[in-house]
Amino acid sequence: MLLFSSEALADFQFNLIVLETLGSMHYLLLPFLSFFVGIIVGLTGIGGASLITPMLIFIFQVPPSIAVSSDVVAATLMKIVGSVKHWEQKTL
Repeated sequence: MLLFSSEALADFQFNLIVLETLGSMHYLLLPFLSFFVGIIVGLTGIGGASLITPMLIFIFQVPPSIAVSSDVVAATLMKIVGSVKHWEQKTL
């Protein structure tokens, strides 16, 4: 008799990988590099995702699926807030 399904076991292993990855992240370096990326984005107008996502993957060793999904969530929230503000200011 199986106590756990293979999906539950795979999910558990994935969560362990995420915890190991986040445990090794340099939390002091993240804000400084994010600030630098923000300056580059502000000066050039390119999308921040094209810089933040590779930074998370290659420098901080965040799994690509988590890096992309966290960027999508952040972008969605910013677009919702921006839309509400434009609606309030009647600049649509």
